[in-house]
Amino acid sequence: MAESKFSAGLGAMGYSVITVKGSVNNLEDVEDAIKKAPCPIRGVFHFFMVQMDSPLLDMTWKYWKDASEPKVNGTWNLHRALHGQPLDHFWLASSIVTVAYQSGQGNYKAGCTFIESFCQNRHSLGLPAFVLSIRSIEDIGYLAENLSSLLSSKRQGLHLVREKEFLESVEASQFISTPGGRSSTSDSFENLSSGELSPWKNNGHIIMGLRSHLHLDDPKNPTNWRRDRRLGAYHNLSTGDQADTRGGSSQLKFFLQSVSEGDAIETLAKEESIDFLSMEIGTKVNELLLRPDAPVDPDLELSEMGLDSLTAIELRRWFGQVFGLQVSVLEMIGAASLKEVGRIVATRLGEKINLRDM
Repeated sequence: MAESKFSAGLGAMGYSVITVKGSVNNLEDVEDAIKKAPCPIRGVFHFFMVQMDSPLLDMTWKYWKDASEPKVNGTWNLHRALHGQPLDHFWLASSIVTVAYQSGQGNYKAGCTFIESFCQNRHSLGLPAFVLSIRSIEDIGYLAENLSSLLSSKRQGLHLVREKEFLESVEASQFISTPGGRSSTSDSFENLSSGELSPWKNNGHIIMGLRSHLHLDDPKNPTNWRRDRRLGAYHNLSTGDQADTRGGSSQLKFFLQSVSEGDAIETLAKEESIDFLSMEIGTKVNELLLRPDAPVDPDLELSEMGLDSLTAIELRRWFGQVFGLQVSVLEMIGAASLKEVGRIVATRLGEKINLRDM
């Protein structure tokens, strides 16, 4: 069903969709799919993901093989079968688990580590390749379809990204997919004999969403990579709330998390919830107007607070980033009061969360 909807969506945009039954683990299946293409293939997206979580000491061979094989054998098969094709992109999906430890995912991490190295291998051969270490995405894909996994990620203090940020990362990959000159890894190996190592880097690799809402030195921070010395530079950064105010205050983040985990419609219908959202929105308006310490009066209209059309556009963008909602400028300016704007947000947010959980 999901495949047919996806194909129908692509077809509606004018694309010709050809589906081929088979497994990327099987070289013959990959070659068969390539033969059925009506024209030369110019790009590949390898998104295969299988998660078979288990403690390493208890892990069976089947668990190890099922999780790592698509990343290892599947990537090799695509590389071999597409030899000689005029590829612009060879796009590989990795995971943040190669940087931030996740217990029970040694098999999946091994496969992801392989394809990150394989990207460097293709670059050393002068072939295009890119790998994206994907951070947990809360509004689409696996987490959006598995609420228990979503809540588990939040409890671990993991920073979650949204679909828009993922697509921006995919777009950025278009500019660094082609190797530029000699590979950085080969430079380092060539200097081994002289005892001098140049800095190592992989120009075809992006890691998504590596950040924390609490300072890494905060003892309450549950982020599992905060003691990783490779990421020591992050200790010199401000907290996520200070560095990126678009995400709202810590209280707002906690409120949204609590609402997401409970009865959203009932919680957001309460007057105290509407009052809280109104105050948070008012605080953001004052921040946009460069008067962060000004008092917030929920009975004022936004125009009375000084909101003009340009600032309203910034506020609309903030609504999309923080709540995932579309609130038009006309709705903001036309609302009877700041509290009425809070009520609009509360109502739509409840409907959105309720629809997600259906």
